[in-house]
Amino acid sequence: MKRTLGLVLLAAAGLTAGCGSGSPAGRAERTWGRPGAELGNFVKPRGLAVDAERGFVYAADMSGRIQKFDLDGQPLASWRLPDTELGTSEGLAVTADGDLLVADTHYHRVLRYRFSPGAPGGAWQPLPGERSPNPYVAGERGDGPGQFRFPIAVAVDAQGGFYVSEYGGNDRVQKFDAGGRFVKSWGAIGSGPGQFLRPSGIAVEASGTVLVADAANHRIQRFAPDGSFLAAWGRLGTGSAGGELHYPYDVAALPDGSFLVAENYNHRLQRFAADGRPLGILGGPGREPGQFSRPWCLAAAGGGVVYVSDTMNHRVQRVRFAVDERKLPVASCQLPVTGGRELAISGLVLRTDNWQLGTGN
Repeated sequence: MKRTLGLVLLAAAGLTAGCGSGSPAGRAERTWGRPGAELGNFVKPRGLAVDAERGFVYAADMSGRIQKFDLDGQPLASWRLPDTELGTSEGLAVTADGDLLVADTHYHRVLRYRFSPGAPGGAWQPLPGERSPNPYVAGERGDGPGQFRFPIAVAVDAQGGFYVSEYGGNDRVQKFDAGGRFVKSWGAIGSGPGQFLRPSGIAVEASGTVLVADAANHRIQRFAPDGSFLAAWGRLGTGSAGGELHYPYDVAALPDGSFLVAENYNHRLQRFAADGRPLGILGGPGREPGQFSRPWCLAAAGGGVVYVSDTMNHRVQRVRFAVDERKLPVASCQLPVTGGRELAISGLVLRTDNWQLGTGN
């Protein structure tokens, strides 16, 4: 089968029951933050993670700190990263036991923090990496296995392992086990299947497959857990035609098998079905709720709820999408997409009867 780099790169094709997704309708239901270094405000927030089970949201901004909020945006605590002179972190993820992983981008490592009660709002302590006295679970500058050049995003799988994307020469994804030991890597600079130009956000789907926002190739790629290429979708574009992307910086998996993409340069979110069909667009440039200015990261909280770091608006937005969780996610559906009409997202009635904020991913 000939593979083409248009709206879809096809590795396997098939149509099975359950490949559809819920309504694309979405809306912003809460925003918080404004420019400032005070607790609860932001200096260009980027990294974002949600611990829906315990009721926390974490946000890293360019002041070199990480803030902790409840699910409604009430600030709880703040702490600074150990080193910030070279730059600040860009990606966050929460493990099943509540540890926080931090892609400490400009120091070429992944930090791991554990919450410990006792201080007002709680305190976080860095954990040493496997066989290392240093406060990171993985990494040092380099090109070899377990080394990094500018790790930008981290995502946790169901077994407690995690994936890290990096740019700046390596342009690859690395996989680690729960103890921070290197497992494998894949990818190289390029535009072919399985290659990357500034790979950014990562999301692990319910089936264990891995979505990667291939930012400078303006597409999303899907891989098996072993790194085997499965499919890709996207083409460079700034219009409202479904499937056009402009620097997708992050991707989030929704519980019905669909996925959401944050388009940094298009100032919007775009939703795709599990098979890559474009479903609809939310947002556009602006400061009103549901509008964005350079959205950077996404954090899915379960039930169709996603938190968005609205970077140049110096705030976080919580958006809600209607999903049908009775439909099984079918990540193996890889259908060629040759076009698609834009679906209106305004004036639609949202189904909220099956939504619970604390259900987890």
